[in-house]
Amino acid sequence: MPDSLLHASGSVQLSGAQRQPELTLSGSAQRFNPAAFGPYPSGSVNADISGSGGLAGGWHAGLNLTLQSSTLAGAPLSGYAKLTAAAGRVERSDINLRLGANSLLASGSFGAPRDRLDWKLDAPQLNSLGPQFGGVLHAAGALAGGSAQPALTLTLDGSALRLPGQQQLKSLRGSASIGAADAMVSDIVLNGYASPSLSLNQARLQTSGTVGAHVIQLSAANADFDAALRLKGGWKGDAWSGSVDTLQNRGRFALTLQAPAPLRLAAPAGAGVAGLLHPEQIALGATTIALPAGSLRLDYLEKSGAQWRSKGQAGGVPVNYLAQLSDAWRSNVKSDMTLGAAWALTLQAPKGAAPAVEGMLHAYRENGDITVLGADLPLPLGLRQLEARADVAGSTLRVQLTMDGSRAGQSKIDASVQMVDGRIADSSALTLSGSANMASLAWLAPLTGQAGLELDGALKLAMTGGGSIAAPQLNGDITGEKLVLNWAEQGIKLRNGQLQAKLAGDQLQLQKLSFDGAEGRAQADGWVRFANAEASMALKLTADKLELLSRPDRILVVSGSSTLTRDAKRFQLDGKFRADRAHIELASQDTPTMSDDVVIVGRGGAAAAAKAPQGPPLNIDVEADLGDNFNLKGKGLDAQLAGAVRIRVADRRPPRASGSIRVVSGTYAAYGQKLSIERGVINFTGAYDNPGLNILAVRKRPEGDALSETNVEAGVEVRGTALAPVAKLVSTPTVPDSDKLAWLVLGHGIENTAGNDMALLSTAAGALFGGGQGKLANSLGVDELGVTQAKGLESTVVTVGKRISSRAYLSFEQGAGSATSLVKLRYKLNPRITLQFQTGTNNALDVLYTWAFD
Repeated sequence: MPDSLLHASGSVQLSGAQRQPELTLSGSAQRFNPAAFGPYPSGSVNADISGSGGLAGGWHAGLNLTLQSSTLAGAPLSGYAKLTAAAGRVERSDINLRLGANSLLASGSFGAPRDRLDWKLDAPQLNSLGPQFGGVLHAAGALAGGSAQPALTLTLDGSALRLPGQQQLKSLRGSASIGAADAMVSDIVLNGYASPSLSLNQARLQTSGTVGAHVIQLSAANADFDAALRLKGGWKGDAWSGSVDTLQNRGRFALTLQAPAPLRLAAPAGAGVAGLLHPEQIALGATTIALPAGSLRLDYLEKSGAQWRSKGQAGGVPVNYLAQLSDAWRSNVKSDMTLGAAWALTLQAPKGAAPAVEGMLHAYRENGDITVLGADLPLPLGLRQLEARADVAGSTLRVQLTMDGSRAGQSKIDASVQMVDGRIADSSALTLSGSANMASLAWLAPLTGQAGLELDGALKLAMTGGGSIAAPQLNGDITGEKLVLNWAEQGIKLRNGQLQAKLAGDQLQLQKLSFDGAEGRAQADGWVRFANAEASMALKLTADKLELLSRPDRILVVSGSSTLTRDAKRFQLDGKFRADRAHIELASQDTPTMSDDVVIVGRGGAAAAAKAPQGPPLNIDVEADLGDNFNLKGKGLDAQLAGAVRIRVADRRPPRASGSIRVVSGTYAAYGQKLSIERGVINFTGAYDNPGLNILAVRKRPEGDALSETNVEAGVEVRGTALAPVAKLVSTPTVPDSDKLAWLVLGHGIENTAGNDMALLSTAAGALFGGGQGKLANSLGVDELGVTQAKGLESTVVTVGKRISSRAYLSFEQGAGSATSLVKLRYKLNPRITLQFQTGTNNALDVLYTWAFD
């Protein structure tokens, strides 16, 4: 650490009959900065330190710390700490530490029957500890006796607390007296707790009685639950014995304990009350919990040393009860199905050794059905059987899944895994058999979460497997007939699908996957391999005049092919497609859209945080040819397009594009006018979002009319790039820009413009050139273009102005309702005096004097 200095010296000697080492140490710190060692507050700590310790007669240690003038997190730090500790006891502690306005005081001893340790914390400015802390906290108390029979008194008062881990607490208040005079009385209330994983409106802990006979009550509530727990019992010897009198939740997952359940906790011998934090034995007897519908019965839950045992059963539990926290389930599924379950499990979890499990877990449908929503009509699965079972014997785990329904079809999986050291490892041997026979896939579509998606067709699967979890070897066949994929919202209508695939070892061989469109067809084949936790593949897709999109405003027929390849060196998508026919209509600008704050239940929640990409990047090289019959219509455009664009993506860099798109013929309608597109070329030479522009659109005059200064053909030319376009007015023959604008928008020269036409000219020009007279003026190379009311011209006036120097400004004003006009030249002599020359309908020379004041 720069400018920091640590100094230490000491000695080690052997003492006692066992020649145990004894250590003495002294040293100092100067300008010590804790932030240099991790996520700690920065500071400059100066201190003198001395201490001693050893193992003779059981370990013991002593510390003497004296702080000199120091700072921590920008606050002054001072004080001292003196204490001596030995196995099971803290002796002669004397602590007085101050950080800014905060202080911690402690004095006394703890660990022997007559010991007492008093402490007090006053922290009116917790933010002095660093940015992760905040609020006010006052606490005081005393510890007496030893760990076997401790006595604690405590008072707490905190508000607006902020703690590490993004934890916040509105208030914390309470008091406790436990063990003192055999009492066990406490009342601690917490309000407004929030952290990334949990929020509580309120939580409260209350105890009453004595150590030998007391009642413990705990309650907590938030938006999802309102839970209460009541224990009654007492501490004797090394064990707590009593009962769970109340267990209740009135929120989600509502439940109620039907009758008191016996409970016993035993601490390790000689550990005292503190041993309950890691009990040697737990015994919870017969317990019945009633749910809003159905019940759960626990025959026993026991722990004895390293062994856990549990047995029980459940019945009549609605599947909707278990799915309460799933928005997708509530939005896409309706069910009256009830479940039953049974389990008997034994777990051996010795410290430092592999765990071992024996027993079984069985869950099954009792009655009722599941109906999938989201399609045009609700789709009941017609379930006759739905069952899952897991059995563990020795090191073998066997899992069996069975489903049978009139619509869902029949599916069965039977798998066995050889566990390694009590766990499923990558090297665990696997044995598998499975089958599926689904006459209709329609019920799966709503479960994808894509609104309006329709699936159908029949699917059959038969397979066996071996190998290991990391390298399974599967063999079997997958077939699909009359497959259907419809997505009306996107215009996708694919039918007569066929699937033929084979599982062979670590490879899926896609022999055929084909679909027919309203016309044409598409087919895919290839293989996918999964080995050594890596996927490799070689897939090919071919389209032959496939009507990929088919809806009134969006028709696209394509031909072409693409390949998707992945191996140890690359992950590449290549393709080349041509549009045989296309008719695309863009939505009107006034098409209603939903506000950003509208949320449709069941259409997904907030987007999950993006995860870092895994594996090799997907590189893309795809060429799209618009063909000879590509028509685009909408937002004023009605054109036939041609050209080709090649899109390339490499190493997760932004896409690059090359090629050009041109307008073969077309018109552009804007503000009631129809412009003929004489030239329309968009060139891509790099960034996909910034192509070059070369566009000319003109308002054609009647065919056969000779062009002249009284019959002008005007238009707009746009060059530059999409991010920096440059627009200008053009005309044949060439006329002033004001006339170009009038011929373009009104169909006649500006000299024939009057009344409302002049306002229309300004408004239409603003719409045509990107929103507003300021942008239009910039496009025309003038500083001012506007429509106003002016005395002297007694009508609506069009004004065009240009600054010709830092002192001179020239403007032209044309009356819209008469032949009146003015030319003005303003010249600023100094900040206060300006000369104005005016000629035209009215001639004048004005001297303008400016006087500004507050």
